[in-house]
Amino acid sequence: MVAKFPDGTPRRSPKANPAADFVIFTGIHPEAPENWRESMSFTAPVSADLAYAGTVIQSALTGTPLPHL
Repeated sequence: MVAKFPDGTPRRSPKANPAADFVIFTGIHPEAPENWRESMSFTAPVSADLAYAGTVIQSALTGTPLPHL
């Protein structure tokens, strides 16, 4: 997976190791509670973030890759 800056340039490109365990990299905190949002403006509700957190966790548990950016 490659994270991208808004202009599309890659932030980080981890190298895959076929012998390694399944790893998920995420630059966000979808599990963050609502009170973390105090001074920030979000377009997605907390429920959507928590649902995505569940998706990420399930992906890690089952070794199912998520689509990249």
